[in-house]
Amino acid sequence: MQTYNTSLYSHLLATHFAYGYGSHFETYKGTFQSHALSFSLMDRILLEKINIDIGLHGTFGFFATRDMLQFSSTSTAFNSDFNAYNLNANVNIGYPFIFQSFSIAPVAGLRQSIITQSP
Repeated sequence: MQTYNTSLYSHLLATHFAYGYGSHFETYKGTFQSHALSFSLMDRILLEKINIDIGLHGTFGFFATRDMLQFSSTSTAFNSDFNAYNLNANVNIGYPFIFQSFSIAPVAGLRQSIITQSP
């Protein structure tokens, strides 16, 4: 996983990237493999009395399974490959109330998500 944060004028910028791999192998029975990618791009805009958060987040998964069934003298193989995708975009607006030792910020926002799976 890799994360990067920086500030630029009235912006707080952040990125995130991660990759994961998993596998399971059994002799004569089957296999399972998966690859997963995740990323985020975020920006917080700090105005005089308002904070605006903008984000784009995505995950992508790639999966493959192979199963072998053995019946006495015959065997049958089953294969399955599929992909899953998730993409989110969001915008939030908050008004921070600042007190002596803490602050609280009610937030209103919108989010759009797209989730798909393909064989």
